[in-house]
Amino acid sequence: MIDSNLVAELDKNFPHFLRSILLSAIYLVVGYFLNLFLKQAIKRISKRVLDSDHKDQKELKARIDTITVILRKSCTVLIVIIVIMMVLSEVGIAIGPLLAGLGIFGVAFGFGAQYLIKDLISGFFVIFEDRMRVGDFVKIDSYEGTVENISLRTTVLRNLGGQIFIIPNGEIKVIENFSRGFIRCIVDIDLPYSLSIENAHNILKEAKEELMQNHTFKENLLDDVEIKGIMAFSPSSLKFRILAKMTPDMGRVEAETVIRNTVFSTLKKNGVEVPYPQMDIHLRKE
Repeated sequence: MIDSNLVAELDKNFPHFLRSILLSAIYLVVGYFLNLFLKQAIKRISKRVLDSDHKDQKELKARIDTITVILRKSCTVLIVIIVIMMVLSEVGIAIGPLLAGLGIFGVAFGFGAQYLIKDLISGFFVIFEDRMRVGDFVKIDSYEGTVENISLRTTVLRNLGGQIFIIPNGEIKVIENFSRGFIRCIVDIDLPYSLSIENAHNILKEAKEELMQNHTFKENLLDDVEIKGIMAFSPSSLKFRILAKMTPDMGRVEAETVIRNTVFSTLKKNGVEVPYPQMDIHLRKE
């Protein structure tokens, strides 16, 4: 990092103590500016990638931002370690025995830090393979919510109730991502046995036409709304199903709520009572 001729000149003109201080200061300054240079280089490379790719700019930017933060932090840590080692060497501290001691300590520490290493490795692959991004609505094991932050060690989710879940990346087994490509809304509708199948389909078709009047719903609809036949027989009703292929922008919960509200208002308009559990009691005289 420092030219050998410069070191020789410093040995001639400065005492050893002052020379060590001067070289240490030079190492710190060079490390500082090298860190700034690498941060700017990473930023420029990210900008060039965004400017050269005009497809899915929003998704690409989210992914690049996540990777950029990790690269910048990693470069900073690496430079700090190198500068510290060079400064220690310059002030006369033997680095070899120190590294050997740290190696022995590292082996002992490694047994206790195995879960941390597992989290870091899992986090790297989560980010590298682009399994989820900040802003995606996901389900991780039994936790469901919007991704607020992804780091190498943890993933932070916020659910609909506002609670935050901090999940170690090493514990992630399955990720259900509801924000990629499209979502499929599945809404089951209970209709009374007294309603004929033909009338049931007509009412659901009317509800479908009402859905098309909802601008937000129609704008996010990717395919025609499907009305399925009888899906199941329950004790008090027949179960029909409505399917809708939507963009992730509207959100599955919001889209399914719109479908249920529209069907309910259509049933009321046609004088169809929403079925509910009932019990018939027959009394017999002996």
